[in-house]
Order: sequence, then C-alpha cells, then structure tokens
Amino acid sequence: MSNSGQSCDAPTRMLVEKSIYKRAVKEATDEANKIKVNVASKKGDI
Repeated sequence: MSNSGQSCDAPTRMLVEKSIYKRAVKEATDEANKIKVNVASKKGDI
C-alpha cells in the first residue's frame, strides 16, 4: 500500500554465488516460462 501501484520493478541482473549458479538459472528460467503473454483484452490474461 505504500506506492499505490506506481512503482516499476524490472530487474536486469541477479547476483548469486558460484556454488548455486546453475540452480538459480534453472529456477529463474522455470519461473519465467510460467509467464503467459497474450493480448490484454483476451479473457483470462489478468
């Protein structure tokens, strides 16, 4: 409630230790692949 939806979070980098690099890339990729991109006016996209 502190920003009334007027903030933009668009990170371009993620810092991780070498020891967990592969796991971090896999988890980030898995989450990104869950995002559905479509025309905003189509039902079910929001």
